[in-house]
Amino acid sequence: MTSIQKRVGVTSDAVSAMVSIKLSGLAPRVPATIQRRRKEELNDAKRFRLMVTYATIAGYAHLLISPSVTFAVTGSTLTVQSVFTSLAYIQLLCHPLTHLFQVIPQLMAALTCIERIERFLVFGTTDAIDAAKLDQEHRSEYISVEDREDHGILVRVLPDDVSILVEDASSGWNPTDTVLHGVNLKVPSAKLTFIVGPVASGKSTLLKDDVLSELDRTAEEHVFRKVIGPRGFLCQIGTTIILATQATHYLSVADHIAVLGNRTVVEQGAFGELDNSIMVNSNQLSQYRKAKTDDAPSHAHSSSTDVPQVPHVLMEVAENKTRQQGDIAVYKEYFSRFGIPSVLTFFASGLVFAFLYNFGTIWLELWFAAIKRGDNRRQFFLGIYILIQVLCLVRMGAYVSFFGMYMAVRASLKTHNELLSTVLAAPLSFLTAVNAGVITNYFSQDISTVDNSLSSALSNTVLTGLTALGQAAVIATASPGKSSLVLLLNRLLEPNSGRITVDDRPLSSVRREVVRERIITLPQTPFFSSEATTVRESLVHLSNDPHQIPPPAIDSACGEALEAVGLWNIISSRGGLASEFTASTLSQGEKQLFSFARAVYRARTRPNPNDGGILLLDEFNLTVDTDTDSRMQAVIRREFAQYTVLCVAHRLDSVMDYDRVVVMDDGRIVETGLPVELAAIEGGRFRELLGAHARSRSAVDDDAGAVSGRGRTGHPD
Repeated sequence: MTSIQKRVGVTSDAVSAMVSIKLSGLAPRVPATIQRRRKEELNDAKRFRLMVTYATIAGYAHLLISPSVTFAVTGSTLTVQSVFTSLAYIQLLCHPLTHLFQVIPQLMAALTCIERIERFLVFGTTDAIDAAKLDQEHRSEYISVEDREDHGILVRVLPDDVSILVEDASSGWNPTDTVLHGVNLKVPSAKLTFIVGPVASGKSTLLKDDVLSELDRTAEEHVFRKVIGPRGFLCQIGTTIILATQATHYLSVADHIAVLGNRTVVEQGAFGELDNSIMVNSNQLSQYRKAKTDDAPSHAHSSSTDVPQVPHVLMEVAENKTRQQGDIAVYKEYFSRFGIPSVLTFFASGLVFAFLYNFGTIWLELWFAAIKRGDNRRQFFLGIYILIQVLCLVRMGAYVSFFGMYMAVRASLKTHNELLSTVLAAPLSFLTAVNAGVITNYFSQDISTVDNSLSSALSNTVLTGLTALGQAAVIATASPGKSSLVLLLNRLLEPNSGRITVDDRPLSSVRREVVRERIITLPQTPFFSSEATTVRESLVHLSNDPHQIPPPAIDSACGEALEAVGLWNIISSRGGLASEFTASTLSQGEKQLFSFARAVYRARTRPNPNDGGILLLDEFNLTVDTDTDSRMQAVIRREFAQYTVLCVAHRLDSVMDYDRVVVMDDGRIVETGLPVELAAIEGGRFRELLGAHARSRSAVDDDAGAVSGRGRTGHPD
């Protein structure tokens, strides 16, 4: 059960991130990891299959041996009537026992499931403190809450103007890895508190998610102003808000700011009380500010989506009752997994067993015919009869063992591999039309049916285009188009008309796997498996390395790639390339940097690294701070100097030094040219976007002024 859980968990991660896997060029490598888990699962299931084999042999042993023992110990003269009457009674008594033995493996599996459910239900949970139930007269007392490792967390019941007080706290994701040290933090009640800091400063440990990181700039500003900001809904109803984010351009509206650095709180206070050094990031767009208004014009199309239309037939998952109950087509497809030699051996073994099983009755008839002729060689006929029953039992054990330990395993492994290959090769229309849970169910319940129900049923049946030089940035509004462009270049979508050419060659003439291998793509949401691997394996996917690089060169390239993106110090402090790595090892920003390191590694380890290529960046910098973004831009210029770089972006401050800007609106290219030239065009779309951002920043400043002069509910203090 544990192996099944691990395999289904890895598969679920892959299915949920299928688009990112294809964009990252990992589609040829991920199946090897999942298939390796499948092999481990089938290997761990050997003991269960042996138990099924023993139970089946035991179930037929008494049915085959009981008549021999009965005839051997009886002292009376055997007659046709007494013998066949005895056989009938023996079968009536033994058949229920046969079914009982065959149920034993299912009973053991059920008990194992119940045990796992029980462990889950009794698993300890952290008791919450209900402050509302604390008596007002005890508000100055301390309450100590002890966890399983006996580490105390001191919680103080605080006055009304403070919601949370953290004093000299140290914490991490496990007892041996402390991420935050000596944290002192005060969160004011009914106020907006920002937690800011560079990548790897500890924001994800203190507060897990950045709710704004997955939004484009227009949507981010709208959500912040209408929901989170000083004039937003949550502030108006007096909610205490804690926001860990890289969106430092909103710092001026915060009531309280906590700055993380070196894995602790280095300073905290109101906006005007902090050092100017940390405020640089909040003013990086000041060069574009020319006016102050409350609202920016809207160009979003609320009814548009970026999901392509798919045939209606793909929206329905049909249920074929005939197939579920089993028909000849199912068994024909199942037999095709075995191979002709195995099928012939299987049927031959079954025929020998059936012959021996029925020949015992025929031998009894021959025995009684001999008795009628006066041949009373009891020991001879009884000995042959016992030999036939024993051979039948041995043949039955060999038949069940061959099928359960070899044929069923081979069929299960091959079926899973073909299913996995089919899903990975599925077009985007299928992946967007069919829920990920439905696809995952194919790998859990349906594969279990192949492993257990189908194999036992069969056994029982037999027994019974873009061309450019330099760097180009694609600026998109909230309307569709930019994501479709990324999917088109990776051949996850095909153009309805026209064609895409790369180096004067139609992209449609190149196999999809080759396109995704040659184009290095950094998706907005990188793929990380929940399976525990090493840093080295997660970075280069050694399970299926296409270039067969020697291990020393791999370690060197990995270290250089991690050093290039600024992650090597963090990785080396946790054990280096051989240390354990899971999806929760890194923060959100560190995951984006790690994905960037994968791209650097791929570029450096190509057969001809100096020949250049295409680098496709799909809003890769949304979850990193501006300083980290600047380092990533420098790495792009250094590591991908010979590449055509295509960057889909909403951060306008990161594209001003690109060679070319392509502005898309409503799925169409509306402007293209140098950033400086487009910014100077009166009435131009790019200039309009810059102005909208400047006006939005001004609106944030207005909100900051409102914070200093008015209360959170809009009334004077």
